[in-house]
Amino acid sequence: MITEKVGIFAGRALTLNNINTISNEIPIGEGILRAVLRFNLTTTETTASGVISEGVLSFIKNLTFKTNKNEYALRSVPLRGLYHFLRFRNKVSNFKTEVADGGNTARVTIEIPFVNASWRRPQDSIFDSSRNESVTLEITTGTIADLFSTVGDGAVVATVDMYVERTRGRLGANDAPICFPEIGVVPVVNPANSTYIDLERSSDLSYTDLLIASQNSVTSGVPFSGTFADTVLAELSLETDRDYPIKGLLPNMLQDIAKQDAQLDASDTITGLYYLDLLSREGSIVSGALASGLYSRLQARWTNGTLSTSGISLIYGGFRSLK
Repeated sequence: MITEKVGIFAGRALTLNNINTISNEIPIGEGILRAVLRFNLTTTETTASGVISEGVLSFIKNLTFKTNKNEYALRSVPLRGLYHFLRFRNKVSNFKTEVADGGNTARVTIEIPFVNASWRRPQDSIFDSSRNESVTLEITTGTIADLFSTVGDGAVVATVDMYVERTRGRLGANDAPICFPEIGVVPVVNPANSTYIDLERSSDLSYTDLLIASQNSVTSGVPFSGTFADTVLAELSLETDRDYPIKGLLPNMLQDIAKQDAQLDASDTITGLYYLDLLSREGSIVSGALASGLYSRLQARWTNGTLSTSGISLIYGGFRSLK
């Protein structure tokens, strides 16, 4: 398989506090391994203050990448959740620079993955765009208030760049996909009211990995908002009506193993982040992935620790049958 990296657009302006829809610029026909987005946030200010930690991530509220067949590579995924999810899956930190007092250009580079290197046959989920008439990228943006706690005279201009890594020409029969990858989120849960999250169950959906995040001082109803905290959860499980794929794990122990598996340094900060790799060690999606349609109940469950306007967010990775 011969591949190439092809620029799609550069410096495309994003309207603030809006859903920005991009479709005509994205070519179809080849096999796409990944799409790479770089967000550029240029701030100017003299009286704004209080740079918000990871505000450059929180500024991008949602990302959706879908085909005309209603296949979703990203399903309303906040950039902050995707950024940390891919830290574990890809075993590398994504590029990010933060906003600074006085104004600067902060950047985040993130990929939309269509192949998964941890799978025994990574190209099983390559995006064969020749199957589609069109694809659409939706980017929901925030405002300067996502970047500074005191806005003052602050202003921000946002743009996005994109390239794709694709095959040269159409896919051959030996490289054809057997499924379509999906990354999505579920509604954030207030742990003071509930100690579980229901995961979607469908005959065409299998899960490969999950990232659970515990936060304090959350914005109600907004996943991956607030401050990540290790004190919210005391124990974690993944429960079905048949068994426990994961049962009674200590969150800090789970973090230690996740760091080791992702080859992160011991000093890397993953406060409040708990990654669950559901695949078997040999990377088989047939024997290892969690086929959600087999269960009448599928829940992430936990025991609460200390709560402070807390929220539990969950981002999932998986795949669906081709349509």
